[in-house]
Amino acid sequence: MRLPPERLWTVFTALRRIGAWDDARFVAEAMLAAAPPGGDPGSRRLRFAALTFLADCLQNDPAEGRADRDRAASLYAEALAIARALARELDTPEARRDVSVSLDNVANAARARGDLAGAETLFAESLELSRALARELDTPEARRDVSVCLNNVAKAARARGDLAGAEAALREDLQIAEALAAELGTPETRRDLAISHIGLAQLAAARQDSAAARAAYQQARAAAAAYGRQQPISDAARILARIEAALAALPRG
Repeated sequence: MRLPPERLWTVFTALRRIGAWDDARFVAEAMLAAAPPGGDPGSRRLRFAALTFLADCLQNDPAEGRADRDRAASLYAEALAIARALARELDTPEARRDVSVSLDNVANAARARGDLAGAETLFAESLELSRALARELDTPEARRDVSVCLNNVAKAARARGDLAGAEAALREDLQIAEALAAELGTPETRRDLAISHIGLAQLAAARQDSAAARAAYQQARAAAAAYGRQQPISDAARILARIEAALAALPRG
């Protein structure tokens, strides 16, 4: 029986979050080998997922080199082309969400190679799609997608020095993350809340506002600790270590 891409994504994400990159890449390579180009929409969506998973490994695994990141950009681009074609053909919320996910991936690859303008354009398109889906579906999952997109937009704005734009996006992102954590209380929402606070803390640190940065990091610490208690086998320890290191680096005052 062939698992749908959503179930495979759950397995892949769990492996990635605990740093099991070799296992994650094995899953991705096996999926890609079983999903040749063409075929019916289900087969093409499986290829879209496989391309995305493998590119994630190549882009994010610290052991990978520059050549693999160049390959990741190519795989992300192929996945986006498949997603756009399926969205035109099917016009379903699921297909349109796949386009948004792919836009974020291609944008992150562009940002990694220094193409900040290109990344910002792609992130903006992804955010527009996510907002439309959230209005249409009004589900926690769709609202979370908007939060993720806002975080990406904030990173792009900060990278080009637009701190005001970054803060506006991060404030909206935090508002959504807080609402979802209160509504659902799941490990994922606690993790998202920690990431949102970290974004605001980093922005405050960039403005040399140590007090605001410290307060935001402390809120991030509380959310990450709650995440770790709910889901012990996770990346909570790595997030907490990142927070503690950032707190230790802040000037005293």
